[in-house]
Amino acid sequence: MIYMINRGVFRYSHNPSSSFRFTGTPNTVRCYTDASIDPDVSQNSPKTAGLGIFLQDQAKNCNYYVKLRMDNITSVVMSEAAGLAIAATITSRLGFQNISFYTDNQLLVNYLNGADHSRPPSWDSKPFTQKFINLNHGKRVQIIKIPSHMH
Repeated sequence: MIYMINRGVFRYSHNPSSSFRFTGTPNTVRCYTDASIDPDVSQNSPKTAGLGIFLQDQAKNCNYYVKLRMDNITSVVMSEAAGLAIAATITSRLGFQNISFYTDNQLLVNYLNGADHSRPPSWDSKPFTQKFINLNHGKRVQIIKIPSHMH
């Protein structure tokens, strides 16, 4: 199945023989996010970012893949935070309560795992980090740093 999300694509697959293997707790959903910014645009102007989200639901033995393009991105941290916020929206709508989010952005991992959410790593990321925090309130959530080469 393929669903359209704005200008992105949402794919659902039920594939027991998938090459991705889940090694965590059976009720944990793994969510991998990544973002990239168009390098050909001037540093001072808004950019276009590509966002990728991959979810593994071990309980249902299925995977979800989301690929989006987002305009008016002003920093790498903002694009990574947007990816996490969209991932949190999807996991909330799917009703997941026990989620491990994986990102390669150490600044966001430190900020979202910290107790003080008054100073985001970049102010343009604040709406996205706040949405992520709000959507995951009351859930069992981990935010884990994954090396960039592991994507």
